[in-house]
Amino acid sequence: MVSLDAKLSPNRELLRFKGAMNDQAVRVLIDRGAERNIVRPGLAQHYVEVTKVTAERFDGTTTPARTA
Repeated sequence: MVSLDAKLSPNRELLRFKGAMNDQAVRVLIDRGAERNIVRPGLAQHYVEVTKVTAERFDGTTTPARTA
């Protein structure tokens, strides 16, 4: 969830939001002039549950477990 009180930085490229992930407060920064997306290493693993899945093929064999 991201609040609607976005703030625009003086250079008009960086939007800052207050947000929440799993009831934890986070700061969301959106750089409208960026060429790449950067997420702090470990952030997603800390807040998002990881699930491993397998798939059954038509011949009855299964694929190795992979992160979904």
